[in-house]
Amino acid sequence: MDWVTPSYLRESALFSASIPSSTQLFVGLTTLPESFSNEEFRAVQYESLLRDWRAAFSAAVPMNGLSPTLPDEHFATKTHLRPQVIKEFSEIVYHEMAFSPNPATSSESP
Repeated sequence: MDWVTPSYLRESALFSASIPSSTQLFVGLTTLPESFSNEEFRAVQYESLLRDWRAAFSAAVPMNGLSPTLPDEHFATKTHLRPQVIKEFSEIVYHEMAFSPNPATSSESP
């Protein structure tokens, strides 16, 4: 794993073990403003980081359909969306959660 530190891996294993089996955990990465990232991040690092988090939370459902970036004008700050964008982004997150296959119950390979 290139991006997730060993301490986070240990903590994620403890966290995962504490979640009741009836609870579904989702793993995804927060979208960034375009100007806060570069082409290498969008093309390579984002997927590598997401892959590492999926491995750290192996029982979690990955949210693979979130965009690594959104246009700067969608953000009020580097970490907060503008109110008029929240509904659209929430619908994307909902779709990811509602229609993502569950690796614990899926017979397909990831």
